[in-house]
Amino acid sequence: MLNAKSPALWISLAVLTLVTRLPFFFVDVIDWDESTFILMGHSLLNGFLPYTYIWDNKPPAIFFLFAGIISLGNDVLVVRIFGALLVFATAAVVYALAQRLHSHRAGVFGAVVYILSMSATVSGQATTSELISTLPVLVALWILVARRDNALWYVAIGALLSFATLVRLNLAFVVIACAPLIAVYQWERGAKECVKALIAYGIGGIAVLLAFMAPYALSGSFPLFWYSVFEAPFAYATTQSGPLANFVQHAFNAMGVRWGFNPPQFAVGVAAWVVGVAGAGLAIKAAMGRDREQRMTLISVLAFVIATGLSIVVSGVAPMHYLIGMLPFMTLLAGIAYAYLAERRLLVAAVATIAVCAVVMLAPVAAEYKTAWQRVGSDKGLMHGPAYDVADYLKASCANSSCKLYLLEDHLAYTLLNVYPPRKIVTHPSNISKPSLLQAEIGAAPTPEAEMRAVLGTHPDFIVKQEKVWYLLPAQEQILEQTLQQHYRLVHEVDGRRIYRATGNQAPRDTL
Repeated sequence: MLNAKSPALWISLAVLTLVTRLPFFFVDVIDWDESTFILMGHSLLNGFLPYTYIWDNKPPAIFFLFAGIISLGNDVLVVRIFGALLVFATAAVVYALAQRLHSHRAGVFGAVVYILSMSATVSGQATTSELISTLPVLVALWILVARRDNALWYVAIGALLSFATLVRLNLAFVVIACAPLIAVYQWERGAKECVKALIAYGIGGIAVLLAFMAPYALSGSFPLFWYSVFEAPFAYATTQSGPLANFVQHAFNAMGVRWGFNPPQFAVGVAAWVVGVAGAGLAIKAAMGRDREQRMTLISVLAFVIATGLSIVVSGVAPMHYLIGMLPFMTLLAGIAYAYLAERRLLVAAVATIAVCAVVMLAPVAAEYKTAWQRVGSDKGLMHGPAYDVADYLKASCANSSCKLYLLEDHLAYTLLNVYPPRKIVTHPSNISKPSLLQAEIGAAPTPEAEMRAVLGTHPDFIVKQEKVWYLLPAQEQILEQTLQQHYRLVHEVDGRRIYRATGNQAPRDTL
């Protein structure tokens, strides 16, 4: 097996990451959240603080990060490259934690299974908030269990977890869980050292929070910051499904059987989730006979697992991509289970399990390579998808950002055309149907129906939608269809997206 100090191991993991993610560099929309982050990043680069001109109910760190990424060039391409780097870096920390907890072999297995699993997990090929927040959480965990020489390390842990929370707010549970772990680690050194470590931890976390609050405080927009970062997500989470219902739904999500049977996702469920649970049991059993440091490492990992899991089930909803935040923990534990088999001369069984699951997991990757090859063979551009096709059609009409546009699908096209949504709430299109997010603080009408009238009252030159918009409420759909029939005509259809153009007989806003 490759040695941890050998460049061959890291080159192999890097190649595996690139091969499993490369064809998805060129796809327009994999996850709607990613498209929203790109749009919010563009707004920031154009001089608008997040939430002031367009809006989403996510913390601000991710928007600042995306602004930095897309400033480098082609929006989708650089974002996906950044995502691949995150996957590789996360796999490296998975290796380090599994190696410390068990063995080098466990680390290699865990890292490989993580990279493969990300190729088949829903939204795993996108650069999501779950992927972005995972790395600082894992690095903080690694520092906690391996590097505690002085207070500066605790400042770093606090800063990393604070940043992760300002990418994905529910990770505040991890911030809370980490504090008692720090106290336990430092208790042997005395109460004074314990207090110093906790103060350092708090300083790191508060410093990052203040850094993101400062622009809003200085510009007089702090109430908007507070509402958008704390009040809106809390209101949304507490008006949706409860933790128990979400837990059950995520159990089905993990095995790829929530909406029918999904073979690649089921392979992830077997290779990572089922084997990961077994690995947790084996790690607990093995830790019983080891020294305090080894037991504390396991306790720390399990505490982060529980806190991260809790952050997911209290989120109010249970989309499959939320599990990306748990995946590295499950794969590092799965690595322990595979290593356990190998140690008992069942290496072939361990490798065979991974290999069979990998073949199934890589089916979407193979399909996307086929698409890319066909496009190259037909002299088409590699960048493809409905958002690009819609933008190409509207490019002439929207030259110099001169058109008003309402996209009910593929809102990445706003960025491609350098225009913005007609109202804040539809920055992420489906937010218009979420009553808990329709608040005066962001200029939204109080009901979904009133907000749909307000959006249409901006008199968009073009409206783009599929025949059936899955997230619209019946009353909203009726208002939209009535407006399209009276004031718009269908001018083009591409990839199932219908493009409607205003006829010029728009009704006054108050009659819509």
